[in-house]
Amino acid sequence: MSLRTRINSFTPWVNLRVKPYGMALNNVIMDLLSGTNMKALVESLTGRELKNVKSFDGLTNQQKITRMEWIVKELRTCKLIPEDVYVDTRMVAMRGADHVFEFLWRLVSHDIWFVWERAEFLQHDDEILVSLQFKWIPEPPPKEKKKKTKSKQSLLSGFGSASVVSEEVPDQDVSEEPMSYDPFPGSDIMKQWKAKRPKHFPPPEECILEFVNTHLKMSKDGRQLHCMSLDDLVDSRVLCLLVNSFVPNTFTPLVLLNDRWTINLCLRTAEKMFYCSSPFDSEDLAEADPMSVGAYFGFFFMIGYKFRQCKAVITRLAWLERLIRECDHDLELLPQMAVNMQDLKRKKDIKQKIQEHKEAIERIHKTFDVKYCQEWVDHTQKVQKDTILYIRETIKKRFETLEVPRNITINDLCLSLVINLVSKI
Repeated sequence: MSLRTRINSFTPWVNLRVKPYGMALNNVIMDLLSGTNMKALVESLTGRELKNVKSFDGLTNQQKITRMEWIVKELRTCKLIPEDVYVDTRMVAMRGADHVFEFLWRLVSHDIWFVWERAEFLQHDDEILVSLQFKWIPEPPPKEKKKKTKSKQSLLSGFGSASVVSEEVPDQDVSEEPMSYDPFPGSDIMKQWKAKRPKHFPPPEECILEFVNTHLKMSKDGRQLHCMSLDDLVDSRVLCLLVNSFVPNTFTPLVLLNDRWTINLCLRTAEKMFYCSSPFDSEDLAEADPMSVGAYFGFFFMIGYKFRQCKAVITRLAWLERLIRECDHDLELLPQMAVNMQDLKRKKDIKQKIQEHKEAIERIHKTFDVKYCQEWVDHTQKVQKDTILYIRETIKKRFETLEVPRNITINDLCLSLVINLVSKI
C-alpha cells in the first residue's frame, strides 16, 4: 500500500461529501484539517451543525486535538463510529497518515453499508426508483422549542428586582411524547427491498463485490464474469461493463485491450459523466489495497446510483407524458355526448387515469430537481459520444506512449502499470 494510492482513493469520497458545501480537496491528508473542511465532512454525515467547531486554521496543536475529540464524540453520538472503536485523536490531529485513513475508513464503511441496505431499491429502473429520493446527507434534527416562562411579582421574595419570580408556562401545543425524528425519510421503504438482511453488516469489501457482481449480471457479456476479490477489478472488462450498467453502450469490451489505457479511460469517462474528478488510476487499482479500492468504489456507486435515479426521473416523466397523450387520443375517439352508460363510464375512467398521471408528474417535480436531472442526462450523453469518437481515433493509432518511472524490468513494469503488450490486430 502506498500513501499516494490512499490519497487518490479517499479524496474523491471526501469531495463527494463536502461538495454541497462548495468545497473541494486536492489532498485529503493536507487539506482535511485545513479551514472548515473537517467541519463540513462531519456535518454532511450527521446532518447536525457543529457549533463548537469552526476553522482549524490558526489553532495550536492542543486545540486541534480537543476539536478532534469533540468530533469523535459527535460521531459516536450519531452512531457513525462504534463505542468500542478506538480513535487516536492526537495522531489524527497531527495528520498521521495511518490514523487519518483508519478514521476515514470507519466513515467510508458507514457509507458503503448505507448504500448496501438500499441497493435493491436503487437497482430498479422503473417507477419504484423515483418513488423516494436517494440522498446521503441526513435531514437536520428538529429544533427544540424553548420553554415559555412568565414573570410575576412576589412580596415574599423582597422588594425591587428580587421580588420578580419566573415560572414555567405549559405549552398546550406541544405534546408530552418526544417528537419522532427520521434523518432519512422513507429509508424503511428502501430497505424493505432487501430480501435477506443478516444480523450484522458484512465486511465493506464484500458489499463492494456484491454491487459489482450484481451490475455485471445486468448485461449478457457480464453474466460470464464474476469477481471473487477486489483484485479482479483490475480487469478492464469489469470496469467497461460497470460503466455500461449506468450508461448503456458506452464501451465495447471485446474491441478494447485489457490494459492500463482501457482502465484509465473507463475511470476518467465515469468521472466526467458524474461531474467529479480524481487522480485514481490503473496503478492505484493494481495495488488492490482493500481500503483504497473500497473507498473509491464506495464513492463510485454512491454517485452512480444518484445518476441512475436522475435518469429514471427523466425516463418516468417521458413515459407519463406519453400515457397522457394516449389517454387524450382515446378520449378524442369517444363521442362528445355519451349515448350510453358504457361510453360514459369509459370517458370517466380515461379522465381519472389522466388525473392520476398528472398527479404522478407533480409528485416527481416536488421530489426531484427535474431541470438538474435533465441537464445531467444530456451531459452524460455528450460525454458518451465524445468517448466513442476518442476510442475510434485512438484505435487507429494502435499505440500509447508513456514514460518509464524508474529502473525496472519489462515484466515488473507491465504488472505495476497494467500494460498489455499483446495486440488484437
